[in-house]
Amino acid sequence: MKVQKANRSENNSTASEKMTFTLSGALLGAKCTIPIAISAFAIGIVFGVLARQAKLSVVDALLMSGLVYAGASQFVALSLWTAVPFPVTTIILTTFIVNMRHLLMGA
Repeated sequence: MKVQKANRSENNSTASEKMTFTLSGALLGAKCTIPIAISAFAIGIVFGVLARQAKLSVVDALLMSGLVYAGASQFVALSLWTAVPFPVTTIILTTFIVNMRHLLMGA
């Protein structure tokens, strides 16, 4: 039991330090975001590979990553992107339906 408490206090030491708007505060903040950055990098690599397979240009992929706020919608849009008559209405409707799950989480 004492070992678990010691580990918890070590893990919380970084999070409990006061982050200030200085170089040391910025470095501490960057250190705290490393786990999130690793997962975001992995998702970005997957999206880049799928965007390349869907024949999106680099500019199109960057614009989609910058403008579309929901990652799941990006992947849904990529699967619909390859249709010959570009299904804009279908992509918008599907994106809306996929993001309706946030209404349930917020209720």
